[in-house]
Amino acid sequence: MTDLRDLHTKSVVSTFVNEFPNEWEITALRNICHLHTGSTPPKTEARYWGDGFNWFSSKDLKSLKISRSLDQVTGDAVKECGLSLHQPGTLVACFRSGILRHTFPVALATEPFTINQDLRALSLDNRRLAEYILYYLTGMNDHVLRSCLKVGATVESVETKWFLDFPVPIPPQKEQDDIVKYLDSKTAEIDGLVSKLERERELLERYRRELIAHTVTRGLNPGAPTRDSGIEWIGKIPSAWREDSLKSMLRRISIRNKPERRVLSVERVNGVVDRETEGSPDNHNRLPDDLSRYLAVDRGQFVMNKMKAWRGSYGVSRLDGIVSPAYYVFALNHPNPDFFNWAIRSDAYVPFFGRDSYGIRTDQWDFKLSTLSSMPFFSPPIDEQQEIANYLDEKTSDIDSTVAGINRQIELLGRYRKQVINDAVTGKIRVGEVA
Repeated sequence: MTDLRDLHTKSVVSTFVNEFPNEWEITALRNICHLHTGSTPPKTEARYWGDGFNWFSSKDLKSLKISRSLDQVTGDAVKECGLSLHQPGTLVACFRSGILRHTFPVALATEPFTINQDLRALSLDNRRLAEYILYYLTGMNDHVLRSCLKVGATVESVETKWFLDFPVPIPPQKEQDDIVKYLDSKTAEIDGLVSKLERERELLERYRRELIAHTVTRGLNPGAPTRDSGIEWIGKIPSAWREDSLKSMLRRISIRNKPERRVLSVERVNGVVDRETEGSPDNHNRLPDDLSRYLAVDRGQFVMNKMKAWRGSYGVSRLDGIVSPAYYVFALNHPNPDFFNWAIRSDAYVPFFGRDSYGIRTDQWDFKLSTLSSMPFFSPPIDEQQEIANYLDEKTSDIDSTVAGINRQIELLGRYRKQVINDAVTGKIRVGEVA
């Protein structure tokens, strides 16, 4: 293999290649691996989807080692849709996704798999290199992104040629093995701490959901007389509460041509938010140049992502703005929009939207507006509505503050993990000396 220390034509080499230990051979990825792409079978063909073979996409690359995909394809899909079946021990990397703005996802597959067109399978000539290269690409995340991202692409993408030119240090085999063993141990230790924190967060978030669902269906007076709601998962409600259909409270509207307004996102966790300042970092959809077809939203109106209503992606907007024309916008007729928002977004009401959404695959389900007439909504007396809203504001604020503290700890551990990997795969620490 050619040692890239002898080459000076690539700026990517001159930035960091000379920082590696002198006794490590340096080569380019193209000299040690081959890239393979994939495809997406037609989602309208049900016979292509179901238990069978892993079909990895970017949403599966959440850990260093992966064994099962969220979506699976059948043998017919492998035979008829140009999919290749890759063996365990093959690396998988994301080459096209908005996540490439900050992360280069890479993982080692431990079971046979296929991939979609946004990923690449990296088969190595020397399979013993796989785990070391996995750690190397993870540790060099920022360098990979700076060196290999295409310029001006509609969606962030890795340029294949630049990636294959990316330099890789190859330590002696024993040192490779030592590095992998060291990082397996260190990352497992860090991941264990993160798992405990994530469990704490999960319990707090579950308590938050249960508190909200109970309060918006039972109120604040535990001694109040009750009656059966007629809904299995809601159970009893206070006798004084009124029942109306959602259809009587929601009137669909479609006002366009207000492109100067801020763009809003409708999310499962946070409801209707300013896309730019509050939106989820996982929202990688690019906006069109022409926003004139986007739907206008006024504060206090109800907005629904009809393709994701089944999981609670809707809510009352506290902002004026515009949303995708694929959404529904409604004028809301309820005396207290705050209470309505707490209730409708709770686990007491989300199941209605799951029940009344339809499609071939879950992520393609479409909510049917006609079912609003069969959805009940229970409202307490008007003065109690604001009491409940205020109570939930206070209680959830305390929970959210604790969760935010946990998230900060997880973020710091993630940074430490990244630095540990980088230091080991670049020789900043010699693993044999610290093991």
